Amino acid sequence: MGAELLKEEFQVPVRWVIGEGRDINESAGAVRRILSVAGIENIALVTRPMHMPRAVVAFENVGFTVYSAPTTLRPERSLYTPDFIPSNRGFGLAKRAMNEWRGRLLTWLLGRI
Repeated sequence: MGAELLKEEFQVPVRWVIGEGRDINESAGAVRRILSVAGIENIALVTRPMHMPRAVVAFENVGFTVYSAPTTLRPERSLYTPDFIPSNRGFGLAKRAMNEWRGRLLTWLLGRI
C-alpha cells in the first residue's frame, strides 16, 4: 500500500518492499538484514503516531538511526456529555491502548536481551 502510494501519487521509485515479520521486532530485523547489504544505517520511519514509540525502539534495537515521520492525526473535536458514557467503542480503544503499551514493554525488554 505504501509503495503503491509512493509510486503512483508522488512518482517516487521504490527499491525495496519488505513484507516479512509477524510483529514489529521481526519486521525490524528483516529490514536490517536487507538494508545493511546496501550500507543503509539511517531510516525515516513512517507509521501511525500511536505505534511510533514502539517502532522507533524496535528499529533502534537492530542498529538503525531512526528519524520518525508519523502520519497525521485526526483533527481534534470538542468533547460532549455522551463522550463520558462507557461504550463498546471506548472499551475497544482502551483494549488497543493496553495492547500498545504491552507491546512497548516487550519491545523494550527484547532490546535489553
